[in-house]
Amino acid sequence: MDESLNAYLTAGVAIDCHHPAIQAQAAALRREGMTPVAHAARLFHWVRDSVAHSCDSAASTVPWRASEVLQQGHGLCYAKSHLLAALLRAAGHPAGLDYQRLATERGRFFLHGLVTVWLPGYGWRRLDARGGYPLPAFAVESDALLYPASGPGEVTYGVNLVEPDPALLRVLQGGESLAEVLAALPSALTMG
Repeated sequence: MDESLNAYLTAGVAIDCHHPAIQAQAAALRREGMTPVAHAARLFHWVRDSVAHSCDSAASTVPWRASEVLQQGHGLCYAKSHLLAALLRAAGHPAGLDYQRLATERGRFFLHGLVTVWLPGYGWRRLDARGGYPLPAFAVESDALLYPASGPGEVTYGVNLVEPDPALLRVLQGGESLAEVLAALPSALTMG
């Protein structure tokens, strides 16, 4: 594997890929004879479909660390991205983070979290593990995004960060409730 990909296999504060529960879940989702691409797809579909988005559930807690999201079974898009990146890294798939700036129906903007994954023979692809409809499908030829980021002021940043955006992470770490976190989230990427 290219040495430049090594940083995308390391554990961090939010992407705690060396946690025993993360390691066990990544292994549980691997089948004998499964190709790396098929395993990455299975991890993506599992997080997308099996871990609830906090806004779509009755959650009041705000897990942000991958192992906490796995334990609690829900997270915001950023937290679900942390979990998917951790599972991918635990399985040996280089993974990073990207973001989108998207508009609400009221013309306000919000930051949306994505995962990047290195697929052998295909390169980097973006994955949106948020869930919702229409469900993005995993494909080696293209990104799997829920939102097109095509409206005025919307953007897919195209960054590939090893760790989460620091301003976003501070909000996630400091929030006492889901409502408090949602009110304080940044509307744009602060680094990149």
